[in-house]
Amino acid sequence: MKRKEVLLYVRSSGYLKGLKPAIIYLKTNQGKIYNGGFKYFVMSLKNDKLYFQSLSRWFNKLDKKFDFEINVDEIIRYQHITSNRMFNVLVIYLKDRKFLDIYYDKGIRDTFVIEDNIQRTIKCFEEKNIKELVMEEKDEKSNTEREESD
Repeated sequence: MKRKEVLLYVRSSGYLKGLKPAIIYLKTNQGKIYNGGFKYFVMSLKNDKLYFQSLSRWFNKLDKKFDFEINVDEIIRYQHITSNRMFNVLVIYLKDRKFLDIYYDKGIRDTFVIEDNIQRTIKCFEEKNIKELVMEEKDEKSNTEREESD
């Protein structure tokens, strides 16, 4: 997929709803925000709304029937996960116990713009006082100390 060309097309067509666009993909998640199966989206941010505009199967145009948006005020935490060398995951947690896993590719020449725009979106979250959820890593030393104290 030529992500740069798709982003340029979406920007020039005038249908892009927000700023900082990034091509992401969503899978059916347990968070009950998106249940439509594997699909590519253009994610963008503007005026305290996070827009998800679905791309058609062959990336020729936007497919409006799967579009949705999330108010930034509803987001309470986010988590940025580096899963492997091919993609990262940005998880958004909402006030009503719903969440959304946002997958995006990384490390390819045409994904640098996408990675940069995801980082800019995260900075906007931090400016809105939305904090990152940090999972504590298990420390082997503390585990052995606990076992010895039992």
